[in-house]
Amino acid sequence: MDAKKEFYKDADKPVPLLVDPYFLSSLVEQLSYDAKNEDKTYIRAASGVQHLSADFITEMARVLAFGAEKYGANNWKQAPMAEARDIYLNALLRHALAYAKGNQHCVKDGQYHLAQIAVNAMFLFYFDKIGEACELADI
Repeated sequence: MDAKKEFYKDADKPVPLLVDPYFLSSLVEQLSYDAKNEDKTYIRAASGVQHLSADFITEMARVLAFGAEKYGANNWKQAPMAEARDIYLNALLRHALAYAKGNQHCVKDGQYHLAQIAVNAMFLFYFDKIGEACELADI
Protein backbone atom coordinates (compact mmCIF):
# COMPACT_ATOMS: atom_id res chain seq x y z
CA MET A 1 0.00 0.00 0.00
CA ASP A 2 1.48 3.36 -0.97
CA ALA A 3 1.98 6.09 1.64
CA LYS A 4 -1.04 8.12 0.50
CA LYS A 5 -3.46 5.19 0.69
CA GLU A 6 -2.00 4.08 4.01
CA PHE A 7 -2.38 7.56 5.51
CA TYR A 8 -5.98 7.96 4.32
CA LYS A 9 -7.17 4.43 5.13
CA ASP A 10 -8.82 5.80 8.28
CA ALA A 11 -10.11 8.99 6.63
CA ASP A 12 -13.60 8.46 8.00
CA LYS A 13 -12.34 8.40 11.61
CA PRO A 14 -12.42 11.66 13.58
CA VAL A 15 -9.27 13.76 13.59
CA PRO A 16 -7.96 14.49 17.09
CA LEU A 17 -8.47 18.08 18.22
CA LEU A 18 -5.09 19.75 18.64
CA VAL A 19 -6.34 23.28 19.15
CA ASP A 20 -6.67 24.88 22.54
CA PRO A 21 -10.28 24.21 23.67
CA TYR A 22 -10.34 27.59 25.47
CA PHE A 23 -9.57 29.33 22.19
CA LEU A 24 -12.33 27.41 20.42
CA SER A 25 -14.89 28.14 23.11
CA SER A 26 -14.06 31.87 23.08
CA LEU A 27 -14.30 31.86 19.29
CA VAL A 28 -17.72 30.19 19.39
CA GLU A 29 -18.78 32.65 22.11
CA GLN A 30 -17.71 35.58 19.93
CA LEU A 31 -19.53 34.15 16.91
CA SER A 32 -22.68 33.70 19.00
CA TYR A 33 -22.41 37.28 20.25
CA ASP A 34 -21.92 38.54 16.67
CA ALA A 35 -25.02 36.66 15.54
CA LYS A 36 -27.20 38.08 18.36
CA ASN A 37 -26.08 41.69 18.20
CA GLU A 38 -28.72 43.50 16.16
CA ASP A 39 -27.27 47.00 15.99
CA LYS A 40 -24.20 45.82 14.03
CA THR A 41 -21.83 47.95 16.12
CA TYR A 42 -19.91 45.02 17.57
CA ILE A 43 -16.26 44.31 16.94
CA ARG A 44 -16.01 41.57 14.34
CA ALA A 45 -13.02 39.81 15.88
CA ALA A 46 -14.10 36.37 14.75
CA SER A 47 -15.85 37.52 11.59
CA GLY A 48 -15.06 35.43 8.56
CA VAL A 49 -14.42 32.16 10.40
CA GLN A 50 -17.51 30.70 8.74
CA HIS A 51 -15.79 31.13 5.37
CA LEU A 52 -12.88 28.83 6.19
CA SER A 53 -12.80 25.56 4.27
CA ALA A 54 -13.69 22.66 6.55
CA ASP A 55 -11.84 20.28 4.23
CA PHE A 56 -8.67 22.38 4.39
CA ILE A 57 -8.83 22.70 8.18
CA THR A 58 -9.33 18.93 8.37
CA GLU A 59 -6.20 18.39 6.26
CA MET A 60 -4.26 20.74 8.52
CA ALA A 61 -5.51 18.74 11.52
CA ARG A 62 -4.30 15.55 9.83
CA VAL A 63 -0.84 17.08 9.42
CA LEU A 64 -0.84 18.08 13.11
CA ALA A 65 -2.10 14.64 14.20
CA PHE A 66 0.58 12.92 12.13
CA GLY A 67 3.25 15.15 13.69
CA ALA A 68 1.87 14.59 17.18
CA GLU A 69 1.98 10.84 16.70
CA LYS A 70 5.50 10.93 15.28
CA TYR A 71 7.09 13.58 17.52
CA GLY A 72 4.68 14.14 20.42
CA ALA A 73 1.75 16.52 20.85
CA ASN A 74 2.75 20.17 20.42
CA ASN A 75 6.41 19.18 20.09
CA TRP A 76 6.78 21.90 17.46
CA LYS A 77 6.47 24.48 20.24
CA GLN A 78 9.70 23.15 21.77
CA ALA A 79 11.85 24.55 18.94
CA PRO A 80 14.34 27.09 20.28
CA MET A 81 13.13 30.64 19.51
CA ALA A 82 16.40 31.46 17.77
CA GLU A 83 16.04 28.52 15.37
CA ALA A 84 12.26 28.22 14.96
CA ARG A 85 12.02 30.67 12.07
CA ASP A 86 14.64 28.82 10.04
CA ILE A 87 13.23 25.38 10.88
CA TYR A 88 9.63 26.13 9.89
CA LEU A 89 10.38 28.51 7.03
CA ASN A 90 12.63 25.88 5.46
CA ALA A 91 9.91 23.24 5.88
CA LEU A 92 7.31 25.59 4.39
CA LEU A 93 9.54 26.35 1.39
CA ARG A 94 10.36 22.67 0.87
CA HIS A 95 6.64 21.87 0.58
CA ALA A 96 6.00 24.96 -1.57
CA LEU A 97 8.71 23.90 -4.02
CA ALA A 98 7.36 20.35 -4.18
CA TYR A 99 3.88 21.74 -4.87
CA ALA A 100 5.27 24.13 -7.49
CA LYS A 101 6.80 21.11 -9.26
CA GLY A 102 3.31 19.64 -9.57
CA ASN A 103 3.21 17.33 -6.57
CA GLN A 104 0.03 17.61 -4.51
CA HIS A 105 1.00 15.03 -1.90
CA CYS A 106 4.18 14.46 0.07
CA VAL A 107 5.95 11.26 -0.99
CA LYS A 108 6.98 10.49 2.62
CA ASP A 109 3.56 10.54 4.25
CA GLY A 110 0.91 11.16 1.58
CA GLN A 111 -0.31 14.41 3.11
CA TYR A 112 -1.20 17.46 1.05
CA HIS A 113 1.72 19.83 0.55
CA LEU A 114 -0.67 22.81 0.81
CA ALA A 115 -1.84 21.65 4.24
CA GLN A 116 1.76 21.25 5.35
CA ILE A 117 2.54 24.74 4.06
CA ALA A 118 -0.38 26.13 6.08
CA VAL A 119 0.67 24.30 9.24
CA ASN A 120 4.23 25.59 8.93
CA ALA A 121 2.85 29.11 8.37
CA MET A 122 0.82 28.66 11.57
CA PHE A 123 4.00 27.63 13.42
CA LEU A 124 5.80 30.72 12.11
CA PHE A 125 2.87 32.90 13.16
CA TYR A 126 2.96 31.37 16.65
CA PHE A 127 6.68 32.08 17.09
CA ASP A 128 6.26 35.63 15.72
CA LYS A 129 3.54 36.25 18.31
CA ILE A 130 5.63 34.73 21.11
CA GLY A 131 8.58 36.88 20.01
CA GLU A 132 6.40 40.00 20.08
CA ALA A 133 5.16 39.11 23.56
CA CYS A 134 8.74 38.62 24.78
CA GLU A 135 9.77 41.98 23.31
CA LEU A 136 6.85 43.69 25.04
CA ALA A 137 7.74 42.02 28.33
CA ASP A 138 11.31 43.36 28.05
CA ILE A 139 10.11 46.95 27.71
